[in-house]
Amino acid sequence: MFKKILVSYTAFAFLMTLFMVRAEGNCFEVVDKTSSHDLQLKILIMPFGGALAHTTRPLEIARELRGRGHLVSFAGEGKYLRIVESEGFEVIKLVSLDGETVQRNAENGELNDYTTQTAIDHIKGEIALINEVKPDLVISDLRMTVSTAAELTGVKHVSILNSSWTNYYEGDRIIPEHFKVGGWNLGRVAKPITQWMNRSRLTRPLAQRPLRWIEGQFLREGAKVLNEARESFNLPPFSNMFEAMEGDLNILADLPAYSPTSELPNHFKQVGPLTWSAQSPPPVWFNSLDRSRPIVYVTMGSSGNRKYVDAAIEEFRDSNFQLIITTGNLKPVDNAPKNVFSVDFAPGDLMMEIADVVVCQGGNGTVYQAIRSGKPLVGIPVLPDQEIYNMLRVEQMGLGISLSDLGYRRGNIRKAAEKLLRQRDSLRFKKKMQELQAELEVYDGARRATDEIESLFRR
Repeated sequence: MFKKILVSYTAFAFLMTLFMVRAEGNCFEVVDKTSSHDLQLKILIMPFGGALAHTTRPLEIARELRGRGHLVSFAGEGKYLRIVESEGFEVIKLVSLDGETVQRNAENGELNDYTTQTAIDHIKGEIALINEVKPDLVISDLRMTVSTAAELTGVKHVSILNSSWTNYYEGDRIIPEHFKVGGWNLGRVAKPITQWMNRSRLTRPLAQRPLRWIEGQFLREGAKVLNEARESFNLPPFSNMFEAMEGDLNILADLPAYSPTSELPNHFKQVGPLTWSAQSPPPVWFNSLDRSRPIVYVTMGSSGNRKYVDAAIEEFRDSNFQLIITTGNLKPVDNAPKNVFSVDFAPGDLMMEIADVVVCQGGNGTVYQAIRSGKPLVGIPVLPDQEIYNMLRVEQMGLGISLSDLGYRRGNIRKAAEKLLRQRDSLRFKKKMQELQAELEVYDGARRATDEIESLFRR
């Protein structure tokens, strides 16, 4: 008798480890529990595929989501979506802004990449795709019409942002050097004045109050076209461009110490940086580098100016320095001197590890990779956000040097690199890098972002 009971209990326990029976109303549903996660979401990611960072940040989250058993697909257009496809994700064609046009507009200080009609067309295309795919939620990164499409369809929306692209950013502002009014470039004169005023406790508030007011005016103007499109759908206007990018959950890909905020609402979460490194082997020349000679890593991302790759090559030509360059989708390096090594893509973390100094455009992802590796930066920003929010912070924290695009003279890059090589052993540099690296150890961007996304459906 006891033996029969034991066999029956064992069989029952075995079955219960495979299935869980739960009561719902008057019926019972058998739920498979063989997976380690009891939540499976269908997720549609709509990035701006014309920019590397705004494609690879959601890709980092997509990897984590897929690893937890969620169903993830992408939608959009742009040359960087091929990186997404190479990792086995489905990419659905969806009309998008042209990357080169957006880049040109940003360089010229143009806030509206859309016309009213293109914004309406994008919203309609997104609505049609959402209704076809029927995702549990959508994720966007710099695709500014998604918030309206999500609102109209009732689907949950997660937006990937930088803390500086919110109404809660507390860092300093400056006038960028490309700032124009009526065709006149006022930034070239105004930038050094605001930089000087920011250095003093007495004059800093005198600079920041008007600068934030000016920023507010531009942000309101930046939402004008989107608000005209929303009016056609009988929706209320956004207060400014930053609000236009907000979702039900806002993932801030920053460290609090680097990108400070105040009074963040509960649906804004600083998860840490979402940095991407190419999934490729080291370049063929990697092991032939002479580690006894200084190495300068030059990378301009997708938004940097190709002329500074050429400038760096000329400045360091036939010197004791070794230049290692990743060109991305910029023009390849031809007929390089013997101390210059280049490749289109390479593992960024690996390149940072062996570099002594990094030369970049001041992009957010590159800055964080340099911080993780403890390397000083020379930045030559050509876009306002790189200048105002990234390289300003880099200089204020003693992590590097920001060079002028308009005021560039041959030799500037090498002089800055040599200065940083002398300063990198300073107590201030080491202390600040160690503080930021300690914070990086705590923040795992992709994991934290995925935890926050899943929590939307566990409340």
